[in-house]
Amino acid sequence: MEENNIKKEINNILTHKKGIEIYVYIKVNANDEEKLEIRKLNAQDDFRDALQKRLESKLNEKYCNEDVKYVPIENYDEIKDTYCVIDKSEYDGLNMICEFDEIEKFYKYDEGDIQGFIFRYGTETNYIILYQQFYPVNLLKRDKTIMGCIEIIAGQPQFKLIENNIIKITDNIDIIILSQYIISNNFKILENKFGFQKYIENISNNVENEIKNIGMIEETDTINNYLNDYKIKKKLAKIKGSKVLKMDKEIILKRISEDDYYKQNIKIENGKIKIESKKDFGIFLKLLNDDILKSNITSTTYDTSSKKEMEKEKK
Repeated sequence: MEENNIKKEINNILTHKKGIEIYVYIKVNANDEEKLEIRKLNAQDDFRDALQKRLESKLNEKYCNEDVKYVPIENYDEIKDTYCVIDKSEYDGLNMICEFDEIEKFYKYDEGDIQGFIFRYGTETNYIILYQQFYPVNLLKRDKTIMGCIEIIAGQPQFKLIENNIIKITDNIDIIILSQYIISNNFKILENKFGFQKYIENISNNVENEIKNIGMIEETDTINNYLNDYKIKKKLAKIKGSKVLKMDKEIILKRISEDDYYKQNIKIENGKIKIESKKDFGIFLKLLNDDILKSNITSTTYDTSSKKEMEKEKK
């Protein structure tokens, strides 16, 4: 993944822009079965132009500035990193919102629950897709609220009744879909709406198999319970591609015995790492991701995932 290529693709669309098409992602009930569909929003030109201008400003400000960082999922930290990059070839959860053939038009508010808005931005053949999550607070229903607006009528300002529901669309961008990559910093939307948990589980299962193949831990009920925890699976996904997973067991155990931090915090019995608590398992994950390093300058041991100075753990 080349970070500059991501910014270049977004900038290229901004430079050669043609327009924006707006779609509504809705949940409908068909034959007593819920399903998700895409409907095209037939917006007036002034509305579409105003929205396009806002989204372009957001893309320039948030996604193309010099300081923005794009990080692959195995290195992504949800707290301190800006945007996570996901390879489209590995995750197909967003395929549905990228299909625009034979789309019906969106006519009325009550034909389905709005889930989000999809913006196809660019030219007919060269475009990116933006997704914005919709929240109930952004729908003002006339049956629950009396709404009005100021209009000049016969030269006098008057408060006029608004007889239709009002849908609020913002300039927020939760997901960007490029030619090769998906960009987002909102895992909750991906997990709740687009099956991201299955993607994480697939990665973590592969990492789990690599761990088992090395044979450096006993397969116990306690460890299996940890491995089945989704929070742990997300941590395992970050270990994908770690060089430690390519090492032989004997070399890993030897390095543990030589390291000041690990030899005091990891217990080895009968040629295997002994894990008795969640704390032990957390240290084991740090080992797999090569998180604990010692500075050659200060001889201080750091957790590189947070640049935090490590204290000696008490068993």
